[in-house]
Amino acid sequence: YLARGESYVQVGKYDEAIKDFNNAVKLNKQCIDAYYSRSRVYMMKEDYTSAMDDFSQCIELNNKYSDAYINRGVIFYAIENDCNKAIKDFDETLRLNPKCGDAYYYRGRAYLKKEEYENAIEDFNKVLRITPGFAEAYSNLGLAYYFNGNLVESLKNFTESLKLNQDDFATHLNRGEVFSKIGKIDEAKADGQKAKECTIVQIKDAAKHKLEKLIRTIEK
Repeated sequence: YLARGESYVQVGKYDEAIKDFNNAVKLNKQCIDAYYSRSRVYMMKEDYTSAMDDFSQCIELNNKYSDAYINRGVIFYAIENDCNKAIKDFDETLRLNPKCGDAYYYRGRAYLKKEEYENAIEDFNKVLRITPGFAEAYSNLGLAYYFNGNLVESLKNFTESLKLNQDDFATHLNRGEVFSKIGKIDEAKADGQKAKECTIVQIKDAAKHKLEKLIRTIEK
């Protein structure tokens, strides 16, 4: 059941995959691989409540399962808007796997949302030591410095992010705000225009994705 379920996942047949993982769990209530695989499919289907239940079950079966902690933490952060619980799960992930860049990144974002800017700066810097060239980490580091009142470092990190991903409209907007605050109006206007161009492209991409998803649904 597990092997076939994974095969279904590979071809996008998520409902069939869940049925197989359900059968695997029925045969063996301790089958942690079935819970974890099913949780990942629930994430793909945006059924976050069921995904969280399965990640929690994985942790109950193995309290050293770092992948389950980080995934549950992401749900707490992004879906449940519970930064405190998210940070606890990211803390546990890092206790088990101190070199997990994603855990530092998401914990940094949780700290940023909680307005704990010094902690966020520390975590984003750790991410970049582990994963150099991570555009989103530079962008979020720029935000943390911005809200912490350090416009020089904020500008530096927004610029570094845009070197890696020049089509990120949010980073253009944020850098434009910094340029505006330091009196560089021409640069601020240029970033604003670039953000507008990027937004149009991304809206088109999002619309294309929705259309493709609709077509797949109809074909089923």
